[in-house]
Amino acid sequence: MTKNIAVSNETYARLQALARPFEDREPEDVIVRLLNGTKNDGPKPVLVAGSSGESRIARAPRERGAVVELDGHRISATTVPDLCTQVMEHINSKGLWERLEKMAPYKTSSRRYLFSKTPKHPKGNDFLYL
Repeated sequence: MTKNIAVSNETYARLQALARPFEDREPEDVIVRLLNGTKNDGPKPVLVAGSSGESRIARAPRERGAVVELDGHRISATTVPDLCTQVMEHINSKGLWERLEKMAPYKTSSRRYLFSKTPKHPKGNDFLYL
């Protein structure tokens, strides 16, 4: 026998923010997962002000965000530039830049470098700065 419960719009929005794509089909799936103690390591919901001044729950798109571990240091990033910046800052703070610099430029394709000593693409084009 199923039971119906009423939840506020804010609570429902929080449940939506905790949902996992392709796994959680209904609000009950999220509730069961939380009750069973399974953590959601995805992006955390954030309370933001709406256009009319009301508060609402917002979250980053599900496909965004990564958590990586580098030398036992946990890095949580929401975008690729954020991840690259944090990784380079960690490498620099540990004094590892000289070792990394010996590998530069490091190609990821015939058109892209992951990192480089100079602001040039593999084909010689300048990086575009906005």
